[in-house]
Amino acid sequence: MWTEPEWINVKSLSKPIDPLLKTLLHSGEASVVSLAQELRANFVLLDERKTRRIARTVYGLEVIGSARLLVEAKRRGLIDKVGDAIKMMQDGGYWISDAVLKEALHQAGEI
Repeated sequence: MWTEPEWINVKSLSKPIDPLLKTLLHSGEASVVSLAQELRANFVLLDERKTRRIARTVYGLEVIGSARLLVEAKRRGLIDKVGDAIKMMQDGGYWISDAVLKEALHQAGEI
C-alpha cells in the first residue's frame, strides 16, 4: 500500500479557481495553476503545452516540465539516468515529444 512521504505537503486552495481557468483547462490543471499563483511559487511543474502557455502568459508563472525536473535531479545526483526515468514514465502512459526527449538527454549528457 502506498503511503505519503513525509516531504510531501498537501495544500488546498483558499480561494475559488479563477473562472477563466475553469473554462480553459481541466480542473486538475486549473487547480495547479491557481495554487501556484496563490502560494507565489518559484515555479510550477506542468507538461501540457496549453496549460504551460496560459500559466506563463496570463499568470506570469515560471513553468518547468518533467523532463527539465529529471535533468536537474540527475545534476544533483538524485537519479542516475534521465533516459531510464523517462522510459519508466512512458511505460506508464506518459507522452513526450521526440524533440523534448532529445534535448533532455542532451542536457543530461546521455547523448
